[in-house]
Amino acid sequence: GTGCLAQSPQLYKQMALMGDLARVFEIGPVFRSEKSLTHRHMTEFVGLDMEMTFKDDYHEVLDTLERVFLHIFEGLNARCGLEIEAVRKQFPFADLKFKRPAFRFTFREATKMLREHGPAIGAEQLAALEAQQAKAEA
Repeated sequence: GTGCLAQSPQLYKQMALMGDLARVFEIGPVFRSEKSLTHRHMTEFVGLDMEMTFKDDYHEVLDTLERVFLHIFEGLNARCGLEIEAVRKQFPFADLKFKRPAFRFTFREATKMLREHGPAIGAEQLAALEAQQAKAEA
């Protein structure tokens, strides 16, 4: 027979939401059946996935994600000091910090920042993103 690897736990999370759970988090392996020719495209990784209901607007999702990342960063700083220093010796980096409340940008503000301070992104790529956003806002 043939075997299939789940590419996403989305179906199961959505089923749990329909069963009256308000939030479902899943940490587990993710498999992508695509050719990985760069370091940016991994075919296997451990993913943190979330589905949730919201009452008013998407800011509830942003609030939840802010709390999740704050918990992760505080936990890493509190419990993984030796590991962080071992990694820092080989790959220097600044301390893990998370601003409270987290910065939130509009799409226009984010693309403006990318143009002014971000990595060299082709004007065509940014124009395509902006066109998609304008279409979504219409």
